[in-house]
Amino acid sequence: MFKFHFCLLGTAILTIATPGFSQTYTTGREAAKADVNFTELANYYKAHPKPFYLKPLFNEDGDEDERPEQPEPDPAFVHLIQRNAARVTPGSSYPAFLPVSPAPVDSFQSTESDGSAIPPDTHGEVDSNYCVTAINTVVHIQTRNGINVSDVPIDGFWSSLLAAHGDGCFDPRVHYDPNYNRWIMVCDVYGQTTYSQINIAVSATGNPTGTWHMYSVIVDPTGANWLDFPCVGFNGKWITVTGNLFSNSSGNDVGAVVYVFNYADIMAGTGAPYTKISETSSFTLCPAQTYDTYEQSMFLLEVNSSGSGKLQLWKLTGPVGSPVIASVGYPATTQHWHNGGSGDFAPQLGTTNKVQAGDDRITSVTQRNNYLWCAHTVFLPDPGSVNRCSVMWWQIDTLANPVQNGLIDDATTPSFFDYASITVNRNNDVLVGHAYLSANMYPSAAYSLHMHYDTSDSMRPSFIFRHGQANYYLIFAGTQNRWGDYSASCLDPINNTDFWTIQESVPLSPTNYWDTWWAHIQICPGSASFTKSGDSVVKDGNDTLTFSGSAPAGATVTWNFGGGTGTPGTGTGAQNVKWTTGGWKVITLSVTDSGCTSTFTDSVFVKSATGLNELTAASGDFKVIPNPNDGSFNIVSGWLLNRAAGVKITDMLGKVVYSNQFDAANTNTIPVKTDGLANGNYILSLDISGTTYTTKITVER
Repeated sequence: MFKFHFCLLGTAILTIATPGFSQTYTTGREAAKADVNFTELANYYKAHPKPFYLKPLFNEDGDEDERPEQPEPDPAFVHLIQRNAARVTPGSSYPAFLPVSPAPVDSFQSTESDGSAIPPDTHGEVDSNYCVTAINTVVHIQTRNGINVSDVPIDGFWSSLLAAHGDGCFDPRVHYDPNYNRWIMVCDVYGQTTYSQINIAVSATGNPTGTWHMYSVIVDPTGANWLDFPCVGFNGKWITVTGNLFSNSSGNDVGAVVYVFNYADIMAGTGAPYTKISETSSFTLCPAQTYDTYEQSMFLLEVNSSGSGKLQLWKLTGPVGSPVIASVGYPATTQHWHNGGSGDFAPQLGTTNKVQAGDDRITSVTQRNNYLWCAHTVFLPDPGSVNRCSVMWWQIDTLANPVQNGLIDDATTPSFFDYASITVNRNNDVLVGHAYLSANMYPSAAYSLHMHYDTSDSMRPSFIFRHGQANYYLIFAGTQNRWGDYSASCLDPINNTDFWTIQESVPLSPTNYWDTWWAHIQICPGSASFTKSGDSVVKDGNDTLTFSGSAPAGATVTWNFGGGTGTPGTGTGAQNVKWTTGGWKVITLSVTDSGCTSTFTDSVFVKSATGLNELTAASGDFKVIPNPNDGSFNIVSGWLLNRAAGVKITDMLGKVVYSNQFDAANTNTIPVKTDGLANGNYILSLDISGTTYTTKITVER
């Protein structure tokens, strides 16, 4: 099933001072290592179940008054995001209407609580065959359509490294590296003890059900400190594991630690030599999962100051066996925040018991397309009394300049968004998976999408893919109703465009249990859109349609001109279209690539020579005010309406969604109030004494 041996530690200590910071460098290697086969372990524990026990709870708040004091940054290294007049402050309403994030093509349950651990510390990733989930109770492997393959208790997976002190694994992380086709797993062991350790494992091949090379590292040979909250990054040279050190005697945070492992040696199964870098002024340094194969450096991000809206970017450089860390700069935004709520903070339906919302630490960083992307919880407003938590996301270049900075935020209801994770595809489309909590619903699992062509800093409204089925309150012997502590989102390695996310939710039964759910979100590589030379055209006249979407090489582009004839009629070039009959014509454009179709629809009114007038915003006869609107608006005339008027609204497919007759009222205004119209574009028709006027209206609620 497994083989293991123990190693003697060899260390060398070096202290390096960089401007404003002092790091201690220690070299060493694993205390023990083993090779295990996942399938064999699964079969063993299926026949020999581990006994039930309650996992201990650790205080992981990281309140700002407990965090290390950070030096004041040099203003020359603070990079405030630059916005032109067309861009807006994060959190405010964007002028362009964005659709709701798309529904997943599949979602399914991954794991459910056995009553032994809170929170689950939800984490997982996918490859071309499997979904692997690692939580505080189990490592669970499924196929990509949710069929269970095998599972091993979390302590059972690491059992060959736990001989001296028994079970005690927590805070697991699992990642898939598509560049090496390897799986990486990390966990903390023995929190709040003098024998704290971290475990790291890499699959021997790309198959997670096969052999894993695993290693343990003693955190502090003196027993003075223990390590909490690991974050994991990788590139072609290193696997980097970070964490926060806490004193066993005082309980205080004493800074962050960065373990830089030799990736090649771990992957080969020969050992886990590392450089350990202690940074006493930092808290939760999160390294990047690096998907840019050319990148030789490793970047890390942390929150520097919530009250002044700053992060700090660090960079590891140097040879594999002697990395050096240095501060790059401080990405900053005008949107400031508080670092946490007070105790259990987020509301839920059906109970006064609230849910813990964590704090503002960064737990997810991705490097792709030469940019760094991260997401974290913020508590708003600031300045002011905190009344909600939201998700802030960033796009940052490798020189610490912020490129985008936005919020997933609802100040009106309010809704609470937290425990975020972020992933990015080859086109710079962004998915943020997160928890969704509100007094109007049970704790739920959701995600939000930003497409690369959406307004800068914007995020589409969230899609809830797993609605919680009940409220939740479970504290064991503690005082907090724990949730999270984090989640995972990842790119689909099959096409480098689709996304996956795994989030925590609540099942209907048993009472006060959690479960975790996967969602698979398909992103079409091509995007269909076009512009028109006019909203109307005279019969037998030309309307020119200009393709404005994207069509990757090999994509199929299909036009439907609604009964008209287009020249040339195919492809992404300009289309000159004629119609021989009058009325509304629906035009549909489809772009199909990699089995995914993006569709865009618009309409043109084809006018006869007489009897039909077009109403436009520039017309002196009629105006629709306001437009866009929320479904209620006024039709305003330049003269008295002393004749009866009929008002009809149709959707873009011609379906009548509103119709009403207005009597002559000797006024120049017709008030129109609709109920239940969805956001989108519609055609308004106004009929007066046999003459019909038309225009397009937009509903944005």
